[in-house]
Amino acid sequence: MPFRPSSPEHKNDKFIRVAPEDVKGKEVWFLGDIHGDLLSLTAAFQTAFGDKSSQNDKVIVLLGDVFDRLSDYFEAFYLILWTIYKQKNIVWLSGNHDFVTYDESAEIFSSPTKPSEFTEWLNDPNGSDGEFRQIARQITKLFSKLIDSLPAALYFPDGLFVSHGGFPHPHWYKTDIKKWEDFNDSRFVYDFYWKRLHETKRLTLFGSGKGGYLGYEDFDSFCDLLKERFMSPVSVFLRGHDHFPERVKFFDNYKKPVITINTISCTQDGCDPLGQYGYKTTPVIIKYNPKIPGNYVSYAKLDGIIEKILPIEAEQAKMAEEQKELEAKMAEEQKEHDAIIAKEQSEHKAKIDDLQRVHKAKIDEEHKKLDALKARKAQKDLEIQKIREESITGAAPKAGVESKGLEE
Repeated sequence: MPFRPSSPEHKNDKFIRVAPEDVKGKEVWFLGDIHGDLLSLTAAFQTAFGDKSSQNDKVIVLLGDVFDRLSDYFEAFYLILWTIYKQKNIVWLSGNHDFVTYDESAEIFSSPTKPSEFTEWLNDPNGSDGEFRQIARQITKLFSKLIDSLPAALYFPDGLFVSHGGFPHPHWYKTDIKKWEDFNDSRFVYDFYWKRLHETKRLTLFGSGKGGYLGYEDFDSFCDLLKERFMSPVSVFLRGHDHFPERVKFFDNYKKPVITINTISCTQDGCDPLGQYGYKTTPVIIKYNPKIPGNYVSYAKLDGIIEKILPIEAEQAKMAEEQKELEAKMAEEQKEHDAIIAKEQSEHKAKIDDLQRVHKAKIDEEHKKLDALKARKAQKDLEIQKIREESITGAAPKAGVESKGLEE
């Protein structure tokens, strides 16, 4: 991972204090919730990384929720894994939708977040994309431990605090959070994943874990905790988790800058990213540059890069339409060809039938002639037989007389 804990003893921390040397001279980009939006993820990578010559000086931080909602969650997951393998400059913070575990005995994937479209898709035995699904199951199974080991939050040397959702509830500060490693407690890790923010003072009076809201007084208490107990003052809080139509939200009631961003190109209310004229909502990413004191966070809407990608999608749609028309034309030509073949076969069969009828008539005629010859021959044979019989009958008396004469 590009960001290492500030000291070796904190290498297993879920809340990582980033070492100063890991951000020195770096350009860091933050991506909000992706939720299976492969197009937005690709656009964000292209925007952040730019040309290959400068990629080593850049780091991308994913603020969590890669899975669920839109349909390309596995493709987005695979693109992230491939980018980590090729460039090793990706940091992935876990979101509440990124909990994917595998039960070896039951051979099923599960998630505490409901609904979980990704695990439901992995577990569906009746899908039409069975072979692809099996490959996805194997890859997800291999990397489920990686998902489980993802960090929950980051603290940068100049005070930038980053998580997917929120921060531990103030109720625990006096009794349960005395050392930095106490943030590894599952109650507080879940708060980094699950807690949401609100414009009011406080909404959740007590409790940690799934769900719940935090207000600006809760955030003030958390900032005081980091500053007074850990000498780590917060300058800006950057997060994802909550969805807004404009894709970026500044919480004005908070004393320190609090920014929520979404990189998915649609809202939770209706995931229909493509409208009649393109994107209904424009994904947002954050550029962080610690070399500019006091103004080192700026956000960029992915208008330009999306416009470059959408024509590719349009061209693909055009090619698909042309392919459809070509297939229809080929089908029509095949139909015409089959009709011609059928007609020729019918005509050929008719000719064969005519030839067979003529041939049969000739054979019948020859049989008749043969029968006639046989009849004539039989008649001749009868006539010959009669003549013979008459000849024999006429000679018999002479023979009798001669016989009598001899006897006398």
